[in-house]
Amino acid sequence: ASGTRSRNRRTSGPTAAAKAEEAAGQPDAVVRVLGRGAFVQDGDEQSVPGLLQQAGHLAQLGVWEDTKGSGLVYWSEVCYDIHGLPRNAPLPREYINTFVAPAWRGLMRDKIKHCLRTKSDWSAEIEIIRADGRMAWMRSRGEVILDAQGQVTGLRGVMQDIDGAKRIQESLRQSEVRFERIFELVSTPMALAQCHDGSFKTINTAWEDLFGYTRYECMGKNAESLGLLPPGRWKEMPHGDAAHQEARLTARDGRPLTVRRTHFFDGDCWLVSVLDITDRKAEEERLRESEALIALTLSAAALGRWDWNLATGMISGDTQWRRLNGIEPEHTPNAQGERM
Repeated sequence: ASGTRSRNRRTSGPTAAAKAEEAAGQPDAVVRVLGRGAFVQDGDEQSVPGLLQQAGHLAQLGVWEDTKGSGLVYWSEVCYDIHGLPRNAPLPREYINTFVAPAWRGLMRDKIKHCLRTKSDWSAEIEIIRADGRMAWMRSRGEVILDAQGQVTGLRGVMQDIDGAKRIQESLRQSEVRFERIFELVSTPMALAQCHDGSFKTINTAWEDLFGYTRYECMGKNAESLGLLPPGRWKEMPHGDAAHQEARLTARDGRPLTVRRTHFFDGDCWLVSVLDITDRKAEEERLRESEALIALTLSAAALGRWDWNLATGMISGDTQWRRLNGIEPEHTPNAQGERM
């Protein structure tokens, strides 16, 4: 890259390779290496800036340096890549106004001013405007450069492309927001509960309406501690993925409820939904009673009616009774009936 800073030489201390190895993958380590004087020993074939270039490529970290009176004097190849610039392009001038997105320029200036005033490190996650006009997220970190008298002579630091991670994070955040909205608006009572003990993390409004407990009252408690289930019942219930089960619960006002429970595994939590089937179960019970009565009626219809004269020992009956006893319907009994 153009504008590479001068290389001093040292006669003692850690080797260049060791310093570069320390720096790889660690933004803070790169700053520390630069701060200690990332120069070569006599006899080293490759400079630490060169090794830092390699470490920077591996960790996708760009190294930069800005000095008083000269502005930006060093940008590694990764810095050019992050900003969408060709590697043979001249070093940027007016960096903040050119590449930092307007919404983040004030923050960057404040960070740098505070760093210069207090001689402390700074870091920020900001959006930049690449050379192709695309917005991208970048993490930047810097520190002051001090001379032998402790006076500030410039700044140096590292930058890292975090655009992909940021966009994934934002996508997840938006998904969570959509889930929360759907979770709250659906008419089905739903709750998020810890897998290990069933304690509630959150419930929706429909759950509050069905069972009579507020979201605040449910937090950190499970169905047993709230009185929805009798003691010991939760451990007996199946908790497999996408398990479906009917359960009898008790609402806050003492109403017995029969619900169909469905829960899905989500990491360390269950997403639980319940369907109040109390009325349906009552209708099913009434239907079973009606079916039993009908069966009894049909069974009774298959019985014959008969009379037994205890004095004469004769018995007589209707047509169904005769059929059941193998007596022809047209058979005419004597005046006294058939003898037992």
